[in-house]
Parts: sequence; C-alpha cells; structure tokens
Amino acid sequence: MPFVLWMGAVQAQGLEAKLIHRGVVEYWVHGAQPDLAWVPYIHPPGYSLFMNMLDTYNQFWGWDEAIFTLWIGWACRAGMVVVVAAAAQHWLGSRWALLAAALTAFSAQGVRPFEHYPLASLLGTFALIAIVELGRRGDRRSVAMAVGTVFIAVELHLSTWFLVGGMMATIFFAMADRRRAAFVASVTMIGAFMLTTFPGLYRVLEIGTGRDDIGDMAEGAATLEWANPLLMATLLLWAVPALFRKSVPAASLAVGTALFTVVTTFLQQGQAADGQPYPFSLHYYELVDTATILGAVWALALVWRSGRRAPAGALAALLLFSQVGLYFHGLKYVWLDRFWFWATLWPFE
Repeated sequence: MPFVLWMGAVQAQGLEAKLIHRGVVEYWVHGAQPDLAWVPYIHPPGYSLFMNMLDTYNQFWGWDEAIFTLWIGWACRAGMVVVVAAAAQHWLGSRWALLAAALTAFSAQGVRPFEHYPLASLLGTFALIAIVELGRRGDRRSVAMAVGTVFIAVELHLSTWFLVGGMMATIFFAMADRRRAAFVASVTMIGAFMLTTFPGLYRVLEIGTGRDDIGDMAEGAATLEWANPLLMATLLLWAVPALFRKSVPAASLAVGTALFTVVTTFLQQGQAADGQPYPFSLHYYELVDTATILGAVWALALVWRSGRRAPAGALAALLLFSQVGLYFHGLKYVWLDRFWFWATLWPFE
C-alpha cells in the first residue's frame, strides 16, 4: 500500500507540474452524464452516478477534476492490494498472499488510472472473490454475496459480465453439487441487472457500433493493452485436467479471464469497443487484472504443493520480475520524459 500510494503522489506531482502525457492518461474524459442514463457503449447507470458525483464534488470544493480522479484511482489500486492479499491469505497462505500482493502492486494497469476503471476493477475483485466463495461453499450466504457484489460491479462497467459469465458457467457445468446454487445466483444476477436496462440499454444498442479515426486509432486494431502476457499465459496451467479438478472455483478465474479476452478482442476488432493500439487503448483488461493474478498464483500454489517446487518457484520469480519490468516500461508512456519521473520521485517538496 505505501508503494502504491507513493506512486500516486509522484504522478499527482507530475500532473500539477505538467510533466504528464495527458493524451495517454486521460484521467477525466467523458465528464458529467445525464442522471442514471446509459452512455454508449458499455456504461450502465452506475457509471453516470460515479461521474456525476465526481463533478459535484469538483464544483463544490473547486478541485481539479484530473487530480481528484487520479487520487481515487490510486486509492482503489491500494485497496486492491489489500483485498487480493487477504483473499490469497485465506485461500493459499501467507507465501502466496505476498506474491499476489506484489503482482498487484506492480501491475502496469496501475500506471494509468483512467477515469472509473480502478473503481470498476476493485468492485469486480469483490465480485470474483464472492463467486469463488460460492463455488467453495454453495450456501445461501455465499449466493447472496455473489449476487450483491456482481450487481454493483456490472452497474459500473458492463464488460465485467464477461468475467462473471465465464466463472459462473464453470461452476455450473463442472460442479454438480453447486449446480443449484449457481443456477439460482445466475438467474438472480441477470434478473436484477435487467431491471436497470429498460429502456437505457436498448436505446444504446440501437445506435450500433462506432469508429473514431482521430489520432493513432486504427479500425480493427486490437490490443491486450497493459496486461502482462506471461501472467495471462500462466493461466493455461488450468488446462491440465488434474489441476482443474483440484479446484474448480479457482479454475473459473482462468475461464472467466479467457472469455473476457475473447469477447473483448472481437469487440475491439468490430469497433464496438475502442480498438486503439497500445498504449492509447482504454483499460478494458484492468477489469480482469486481479482475476488473472489470483488465478495464476493459485495455479502455481497447487503445482508447488504437488511436489514440483523448482518449476513453480522459478515461474513465480519470473512472473514477479516481468511484472516489475512492464510496470517501469509503462512509465515512459505516461511521462513526457522518463527523467521527470525520477526527478519527481520525492514528491513532497
């Protein structure tokens, strides 16, 4: 947490000194929205509520909207470190909790806290943890928690449905003893969400897909944005049947991330979602950042416990080094010159 918040202070100092590449970071883009309205293309009413609250606070206190949005983003990133560490501690123990926390703290997704995405990712983290617990326990309390957290998460960002859908489908089809709980939870999730979609979602769908030829945006371009490809590749360990059977709720994280990746890529290709090339594309993959980390760490923990400690330990170290490397690589896109990042590393003068 101190590291994440420190980096937030550094970036805030850079923003105030006009040393930040505003065309990349885009702290405050769409601005205030019609109250509780759907905003094309994937912004449910929760998004409008979030943006309007920010706008109200900014006007009342006279704050700079970019600075305020930046600090909310870094606070959410710090919260994610705590939540991921707590979940990994509960499921896997302290060794793996430290690894998960480090991978989260050094995630390149945090380099660019774009608008509402850090909060959407934090809410999505609560949702995926609740779904894993539904798979582990299957009682009424876990069903209620899953329904509640998913509803809040998808009300802020619609794409979270792709992660949720993959996870719930995995639990339903691969866990016979959890099938009833998964069915009840899924129907309730969808029903609660659909109550907010009329007529907003249908009006948005009528608009159809769009494209934007401004700047470096190219039709049909697709990117995984700031995601660590090695970290995502580690999820392929769940394709091993023996590993999959050991923990289906954990494997659901990999399936949900895979479904999210496939759907998001097709949406980018069809220009239904922004398909800008790296690093100017939006932060869609931040929504599955913690799912990717927890899924990868869980797989490594099971490999470690199976007696294959050398490969599991080597891959864990490689993941951590690659995450740190990508983190500092991403800084060059945010700062006008990387020199200014190092010059601002003590931001309290």
